[in-house]
Amino acid sequence: RLATAAGNYRRLFVHSPLIMLLALIGLGLVLVPGIGATDPGGATRGFGLPSILSLQPSDFAKLALTIYLPAWLAMRGEGIKVFSTGFVPATSLVGIVCGLVLLEPDLSSAVIIGTTGIALLFVAGVSLRDLATFAGIVAAVASLMSVAAGAYTVGVFHSAPDVSAMLGLVVFLVLVEALLGIPI
Repeated sequence: RLATAAGNYRRLFVHSPLIMLLALIGLGLVLVPGIGATDPGGATRGFGLPSILSLQPSDFAKLALTIYLPAWLAMRGEGIKVFSTGFVPATSLVGIVCGLVLLEPDLSSAVIIGTTGIALLFVAGVSLRDLATFAGIVAAVASLMSVAAGAYTVGVFHSAPDVSAMLGLVVFLVLVEALLGIPI
């Protein structure tokens, strides 16, 4: 913790594109048969190293997105309020990262990454209408995917309550109610 506090975070912004690229490569490589380690439940979430360590690219992707997206949004300035040049590229990146994480499958990490992305966009000043529309689309797609994934999703929620997924749902419902005036 001390090393982080003493470091210059602005240097991270300079290297944020490389950090994000490495995260995307890691998320892609873990899906390649023979490279990604499959756990007993069938998920391919990490790289298996000799018994002492397992690296999960989704964890690195959480950090990478938290470094890269604010740097990207800061460089855009007021341009982030323009739908086609600010909102679409930012949400596309969040969607790509979430999609790769869902292919592992890792629902809780995908929810954390998506919720973090939406929060960063909100703080950066993206149009609330665009954000609410995006959140609605994400919720609809997530609902369809959870129905399609059926057994996996039901198993996740019955084996151990997924607090991050529940928190993400609560945040989404509050946003929908507040921004669109739709009582939930």
